[in-house]
Amino acid sequence: IKADKAEGNMDKENLSDYAQQMLNNDKFGHLTGFELVDCGEDYAKLKLKLEEKHMNGRGITHGGALFTIADVASGIGMWCSGRAAVTLSANITYMKISEIGNTIYAEAKLINATYRISTYEVKVTDEDGNNLALVQTMMYKKDLK
Repeated sequence: IKADKAEGNMDKENLSDYAQQMLNNDKFGHLTGFELVDCGEDYAKLKLKLEEKHMNGRGITHGGALFTIADVASGIGMWCSGRAAVTLSANITYMKISEIGNTIYAEAKLINATYRISTYEVKVTDEDGNNLALVQTMMYKKDLK
């Protein structure tokens, strides 16, 4: 996959397989239960069925769970463009609470890119399309080896 990716010959099916492999290799992300919904060039969408382990002391979704799914979605979007990614910075605005049993989605889209820096906007929503959080991430790009 890496050789095809480097030559820009990756089709959507291979991108999905590659992104799933990266998600499976993310030890922390794996603990959370994220699932890949879709990915493409500079794009990724993840979902998470909220469980008790994702709740804070007040019984609502921990902000760290929303932040983490957004951060991982940005990284998967970068991987799907053939580059490794490290988050340089991120900003999150929380808009609405969610609870156990809800399914949340993080959809990351590239909004700006330079040679080494890409900026993503990530919308975190619930199953009804309600905005839970809006995140902007700045990612440092490295070539895959």
